[in-house]
Amino acid sequence: MQEEVGITEQRAIESLTNVVLREIPDQWELLKMEVPEPQPEVVPINFDGILDIKAELQSQEVRIPRAEGWDKQGNKTREDVREEYRKARRERATAGFDNREHILAKRDEPNTFTSPDGTVFIAEDEFPYYVDEAGDAKHYDVWVTGEIGPVVPDTRVAGTIARFLHSKNLGEKDFVLIQNPPPNKTLPEVEHLHLFTRVK
Repeated sequence: MQEEVGITEQRAIESLTNVVLREIPDQWELLKMEVPEPQPEVVPINFDGILDIKAELQSQEVRIPRAEGWDKQGNKTREDVREEYRKARRERATAGFDNREHILAKRDEPNTFTSPDGTVFIAEDEFPYYVDEAGDAKHYDVWVTGEIGPVVPDTRVAGTIARFLHSKNLGEKDFVLIQNPPPNKTLPEVEHLHLFTRVK
């Protein structure tokens, strides 16, 4: 009797790593990218809506705004996420706050997913984009320490993202990666990608 051959967890992660690797933006393309001013905002109604505008998001033709603080039932969940973000940035700048230390401290938070060497970590965005209010989508940041310039597509970064997606039972059609070009970064202290995932 022949034994049934199934895909192992390791093979699944390796396959997903290759998919993620292709999705990480090319750093040289990012450096050449011109961002429209003002950048048009698009509000997707769900994760499939994000997939529909994926190319425009990646080319920076449009962007998803920060959440307003409402849940799907129309209840106010936060005062105003966009204003909270602006206020936090002003307060940090005035106080001489070290954004890099603030970001690196996220590695030790319970819900953060970290690479074995600690150089890549994935955490929920503190001031999420509108997708968190879209119903079946979630906004994370993939922080990469030690990088100079946009995140280089490598297996260390892609493997961490793949393991994170696999831990949430997500596949190749369940995520979108965006990286802002250098002039458009609001937190340049630590390189990062924006990761939007489907919530199952």
